[in-house]
Amino acid sequence: MRNDFHLLPGEELHTLIENELYILQRQDQFRFGIDAVLLANWVKVRRSDKVVDLGTGSGVIPLILAYKRKPQQVIGIEIQKQMAQMAKRSVILNDFENLVEILHWDLRRIKEVMPPNRCTLVVSNPPYFPLGRGKLNPNDAKAVARHEVYCTLSDLIEAAAYLLGTRGRFAFVHRAERIPEIFQQLTARGMEAKLMRLIQPRINQSPNLVLIEAVKGAKPGIKIEPNLVIYDQSGNYTSEVIEMYYGTGGGSVER
Repeated sequence: MRNDFHLLPGEELHTLIENELYILQRQDQFRFGIDAVLLANWVKVRRSDKVVDLGTGSGVIPLILAYKRKPQQVIGIEIQKQMAQMAKRSVILNDFENLVEILHWDLRRIKEVMPPNRCTLVVSNPPYFPLGRGKLNPNDAKAVARHEVYCTLSDLIEAAAYLLGTRGRFAFVHRAERIPEIFQQLTARGMEAKLMRLIQPRINQSPNLVLIEAVKGAKPGIKIEPNLVIYDQSGNYTSEVIEMYYGTGGGSVER
């Protein structure tokens, strides 16, 4: 961490990976959850990958990928100005300016700032709920992160399909209840889900989240990995989640 860095009023410092990675957050903004950490550790990353994170928020996913995986480049797209500015400061704080770029932009207008087939990997921890489903947070910044205010599932998948070349991968986390809709939207845009892992809060509870990797131009056929359980019977993180959240491992690197 840079020694000359100072927190702005309202900013808090969150540490990951044995206090080696630093993420700026605010109480009045959406704070990243464990689902983003799980995605960043689950996705396979090649050293040659050019990665785009759609809806990057605090920049936690690009920063984890930069620290653990060292892809060629990671770009985070964020529509909320204050979140984008704070994510940029987190990049500076961790000395990743040569690897991570944060763009304050609307992913629905991605064609205005990036060419097609721009990257080999797209990742996202998007808003989970359509408008009209669930209670909308009175805090606008938090509502945007949870509900599809500025970005629907269709918008997200369309942007990913535009950015990826043939055989490019789209890895994301979403609500398990939306799997049928997700598969339908992927197929409609020339992508197929090829890898999936369901996430259970506890061993005796049904999965509520899902990690999916889709491939552009792939044939149908999916591999389903064993479920990931977040909490053990005592209410503590399982050993796998502890390693993802605090350790330097998790996921894998492809060269």
